Amino acid sequence: MNIIFFLEPAIELGNPVFRYPTLRSSIVSQVVALKGAGANVHCIMSTAVAEHALRDGHMKALGTVSVIDPIQWTEGENTFERSLRHQEGTFREGEVDRLTGLIKEGLPEGFEPDVVLVWESPMPYLQSIFEKARILYQMPGFFSRSPYPELISFDDGLLQNSAPLKLDACAPEDHDAIQELREYERRFLNSVAPTKVALSEVKKRFQRVILLPLQIDNYFMISSVIGRKSQFDVLIEVLEKIPSDYALLVTNYWSGQTRSAVLTRQNIEYLRSRYPNFVYVELFDNIPSVSQLIVPDVDGVVSISSSLGYQAAFWQKPLLTLGQSHISKFASASKWQDFLAQISSREQVSRDSTIITTIKTRHVPIQLIAAEGAKYLDWLQKASTLPSGSYPEWNNGTDFVEPLKKFRREEEYLKQLGYSKRVNNESTIDHCVELSHQIAKYPVVSFDIFDTLLYRPLKSPSDMFAMMEEEVRAICNIPSLNFKNARRAAEKAAFEAAIARGEGETHIDHIYHAFSQQLELSFETANKVKALEMQTEMDILYPRLSGFKAFNEAKSLGRRIILISDMYLPKSFLESVLQKNGYTGYDKFYVSSEAKVKKHNGRLFDYVLKDLNIPAKTILHIGDNLAADVIKAKDRSIKPFHLVKASEAFSECDSYLIPWKRDEDRHALDWQMMLAIIGNRFHDNPYLPHRRGTLFCGDPWRLGFAGHGPLLLGYVKWVLEKAIRDKVDRLYFLSRDGLIMKEAYDRIAKLYPDAPKSIYLLCSRRAVNLAKVKDVAGVMDLLHVDFSRTTIRHLLTTRFGLHITEIPEAILAGHNLTLDTVVNNRHQEMLKPFFIEMLPIILAAAEKERTNYLSYLTQVGLLDDGNVSIVDIGYAGTMQESLYQLADKKKLIGGYYLITFRQALRRVDMYGMPIRGYLGEFIDRHDTFHPFCKHVPLYETLFSSKDTSFIRMDRDWNNDLTPVFMERFPAEARREEVVHMIHSGALDFIEEVCAILGHRLRAIDIEPNKSIRLLDRFFNSPHPVDAQMFSGVVFEDAYGGAGLKTILPPKGKIDDNCVWKVGMAAIKGHLEKHPPAKQAPAAKAASPAKNVVPVAAKTEKRPVEEAEMQVQPLKHLQVAHKPKLEHKVIQWLVRRTSNDRKFKKFQETPSKFFADSKSTHVRALGRLYMYRAGIK
Repeated sequence: MNIIFFLEPAIELGNPVFRYPTLRSSIVSQVVALKGAGANVHCIMSTAVAEHALRDGHMKALGTVSVIDPIQWTEGENTFERSLRHQEGTFREGEVDRLTGLIKEGLPEGFEPDVVLVWESPMPYLQSIFEKARILYQMPGFFSRSPYPELISFDDGLLQNSAPLKLDACAPEDHDAIQELREYERRFLNSVAPTKVALSEVKKRFQRVILLPLQIDNYFMISSVIGRKSQFDVLIEVLEKIPSDYALLVTNYWSGQTRSAVLTRQNIEYLRSRYPNFVYVELFDNIPSVSQLIVPDVDGVVSISSSLGYQAAFWQKPLLTLGQSHISKFASASKWQDFLAQISSREQVSRDSTIITTIKTRHVPIQLIAAEGAKYLDWLQKASTLPSGSYPEWNNGTDFVEPLKKFRREEEYLKQLGYSKRVNNESTIDHCVELSHQIAKYPVVSFDIFDTLLYRPLKSPSDMFAMMEEEVRAICNIPSLNFKNARRAAEKAAFEAAIARGEGETHIDHIYHAFSQQLELSFETANKVKALEMQTEMDILYPRLSGFKAFNEAKSLGRRIILISDMYLPKSFLESVLQKNGYTGYDKFYVSSEAKVKKHNGRLFDYVLKDLNIPAKTILHIGDNLAADVIKAKDRSIKPFHLVKASEAFSECDSYLIPWKRDEDRHALDWQMMLAIIGNRFHDNPYLPHRRGTLFCGDPWRLGFAGHGPLLLGYVKWVLEKAIRDKVDRLYFLSRDGLIMKEAYDRIAKLYPDAPKSIYLLCSRRAVNLAKVKDVAGVMDLLHVDFSRTTIRHLLTTRFGLHITEIPEAILAGHNLTLDTVVNNRHQEMLKPFFIEMLPIILAAAEKERTNYLSYLTQVGLLDDGNVSIVDIGYAGTMQESLYQLADKKKLIGGYYLITFRQALRRVDMYGMPIRGYLGEFIDRHDTFHPFCKHVPLYETLFSSKDTSFIRMDRDWNNDLTPVFMERFPAEARREEVVHMIHSGALDFIEEVCAILGHRLRAIDIEPNKSIRLLDRFFNSPHPVDAQMFSGVVFEDAYGGAGLKTILPPKGKIDDNCVWKVGMAAIKGHLEKHPPAKQAPAAKAASPAKNVVPVAAKTEKRPVEEAEMQVQPLKHLQVAHKPKLEHKVIQWLVRRTSNDRKFKKFQETPSKFFADSKSTHVRALGRLYMYRAGIK
């Protein structure tokens, strides 16, 4: 087979060797692979690039080469203009003939190519030069930058000339594989991305965040798409299109020596002053391939032709492409209006079928090309015989995702990122700074596996057997089998048999041999149970993030990594589990089931030392088991690090002891799993301090994760499963409280193949109640809806939709009213005559709004055929009834609510509407026995959105429907900030549960009362530090005339009226007992360590200062953890002069350790240590 590689000979972007990096990194490996497989390969390039290749020693690998002088090639024409012209298919007279001569004169005699491969240059004339050849254009593929594998894209044309994609039905296993790859990549990026803190700050300030990645300036791949506009023009255009409360996060292009010149200092200053929602983070310029770290965390992406468009599709983000290019196939919308609607409703837009087909047929891993030249050549041969637009699958029908995992470039990216330096002094919820410091000191780093690198979502490992019990009973046909007991007995028997044989460990095969004998089962049946156990382990094991980060840190430092585990499972199986969870790149793996000795008695360490033949003092061993991983390692002079088991730390913490300890023995396994996931997350870094007596350490993210998350998960899971049983086709989540519900629903709906479609429905009392008004009775009904003290102006504009210019002064004067007359509920009868006279004006406004809103309801399919239901927080079915009435009672609409009150019974009786509640149905609103009823405003705050209230649907200047929202109250900024963090925590919890349990979540029962217990405990008896999270939080109630209602007053105004009296009492009670201390001079400010008490500490309780009650988010963001130098020195001295027992006492109760010392010098050191630690 004859193949030509063609690199544009022109001087591009003022750089004669602009194409050389492509030759070096992409072309050379392809040529070598194809030549090795027997192909005849010829390369065409510029003289400048060829000279560079000769100097670097690449010419020998390339084989036959012809070079073209850049000036002769272009005849001095501007390369940029020439490329634009060629992309459009426009040529000068005689130009193609001239180019043909230059190309052919350098070819070997008689060389007729079967395929010509062109790297990202517009050369449509090649098809007329080589009529029998297939011309394929190469570009960076779907993934191109580390840590992803490097793929090369193949196409029949560039940009708008890209060949259409022929979509075939994708197998379910392909969809599962791409989802698994998504989770795999999410886990890694979340663990290393240094962008999280800055992005979190942006999200606090804006409702949504849209990413615009800049590209190379004055390059035909961009200018051919956007025309004669500059990228600065595009930036302005996008800023003008998006709402002012949507941030446009702009990232710079920087690759080698090429950098976008759009964001000059002057331009940045101008954009920041002109557009407050323009966001440019200078820090991001120092992070390699930063945009791909950001994409998973933004709400949408706008792209010209950047490969970030591919990744937007991969992460299921809304994508708008400006102009037509190869990326346009992955756009989720073609109009700004549709794109912004997707972002508003936070839609996860799946394009997995397009992604699967694209990667399997057109995007080939370059590592595969380099490693398997014959396979690549075979693919090219098949492609050369197919018509334009058709491509064979490079994976030949096998799993295409496995090679993508295999060729990932994690280590390369960790080094580019300078990962170890970035995290070395960072103490967070999932990174242990103490461990980080130890890893830097040792050339060999050893890791335990279970509870160190991998978690189970279980309190005890044997709980997995209880989890399997029903399936095992069915396999064994023993309905009463207690599998947990039987499995443990079999393991005990197998271990005793191993000891009798002189071995120190058993194997799962021996365990199931004993199992079959004890229960008199066939080996075939026992093997089925064994396979189930191994599959269950594979399914539920997931990474411990502090271990994962430590592992990556060791990799980034080039440390030799070994794994040591006491485990009866086969080594090969454990290697598969580790690979699935992102652990690759270790040097050796020692398993007791293979070595026949265990860590627990130290003999496995002896085995390792003998095998490695290195000094024990060069090894750092990290593990969770004090006896096996710490004491036995230290006995052999191996440096141990005790990464305390997260479940142990959680079980000693007040966030567990206060709400869950009292009945822990009666918790169902399903709920124990939820608590295990929470405990594993909160105490991933067991050395991160936790405020004693608090449930959430005053951190809204923790409130979301452990409090709101389980309630939200239980509710949307219940909605989904009820809707499936009720044969509902579409679920409409009502704005605004329904937004977080929809986001949660969309995350778990992926686990249910028959899940009803979810739609975010713009809806409000204001919009629907006015739209359904058709006569005087409707106006009177609307007037009699309760409202607080307000003005006539506010009542007419907010509730009745009138503009002040539509309100005749004569009618006002005739009733002795003005626009500023203050009214409330008691004036309703007095106002009737006025509203009757205003009737024609009000009905006209109502009719207009009704027409527009019905058009909107038709647009979103609410009135289409099929069963539909709405989803909302509650309570009486009023909105459900209003929508039914708007549809002229022709469309029965169901309703799923968090809770329903007695008033909903009327809708059931009158219309036969199906109405269901999760926490309770038809509860007396004033029943203070039900936990929800006691704190309705607080629960509403948890579910509230950062969005403002929807007012009406209107028509814009193009007669397109456009929503109108209420202006934002500046006072709500605090609520928006807190709610954002709570929702972030809640969605993180749901995502973790879905990722860990997968399809097993469907069998989990989340009991409503359990899901609300932690919140109920918090709302009824808050610690002042936790209560302070809601300080200054207000919410809007414009429709009811109240304007703003306060949950808790802001600092300094604690006596102001508020909704949460219990929270106010907790803070006031504390401040009365412990008045705020006078602020110390800045130079003598307390150490950050004073604000927290370690989990295991037994120090006496001390007052909580007011400053300490301010919200201090711990989350996965950075937390100050830099002890004083004296602190470190004293720790070192204690470690060097104490045995393990005393050092453990020092770690757990330093005050007792020093107080019990007989040495006056040690006690003096203790006083200094305690002072520096802030412990009194």
